[in-house]
Amino acid sequence: MACGLAEILERCHAKKWRLMVQKYVERPLTIKARKFDIRLWVLVTSINPLVVWHYSDFYLRFSSRPYSADDLAPGKEVDLAVHLTNQCIQKQCDEYGADDEIECNMWSSAQMEQHLHAELGAAEGAVMYERVVAQMLAAVSASMRSVCDVVEGRAGSHELYGFDFMLDESYGV
Repeated sequence: MACGLAEILERCHAKKWRLMVQKYVERPLTIKARKFDIRLWVLVTSINPLVVWHYSDFYLRFSSRPYSADDLAPGKEVDLAVHLTNQCIQKQCDEYGADDEIECNMWSSAQMEQHLHAELGAAEGAVMYERVVAQMLAAVSASMRSVCDVVEGRAGSHELYGFDFMLDESYGV
C-alpha cells in the first residue's frame, strides 16, 4: 500500500512512534548488475566537544542476485537477496559467494577504488572515489552534529558506530 509523506508522518505522530523514514534509492549504482552498500566505521570519543574519528578503510556489501527494479512492482513479492545487502540475509541465498570477483559478497575500499579507475579512467575514477568519501564523511558529520545535543556523553568512554551508505547511479550518497 503506497502512502504519501504527509500520511506516513500523520500515522507516526498518531501512534507516537519514533521511526526513521527513508526514500528507496530508485536508481542505485550497481556493480556487476548487483546492488551494494558501503559500511564506514566511526569512533566517537567525545560528545561535547564533538570528536569523531573515521576508519580510513570501508567495505562494500553486495547482494547475491542481479538487481531489477521490476521486482518492486505492486503485488510482486520482493526478493530480499536482490534488495538487502546485509550478510545475515545474503548468507541464506544459494548464490551467496558464487562470484569469484566478489569474494563472500564483499569488497574493500581499495577494490572499489580500482573498479572506479577501470570504469571511469584513472583520473576521473580517483576524483569520483574522493567525492564519494567526502560525501560519506559530510553525512557522518551532519548526523553526529544533529544528535550531539541529545546524546549524553560520559567522560572516558567512546562509542563505535557503523554507517551504511548507498550510491545512486550518479555516484551521489
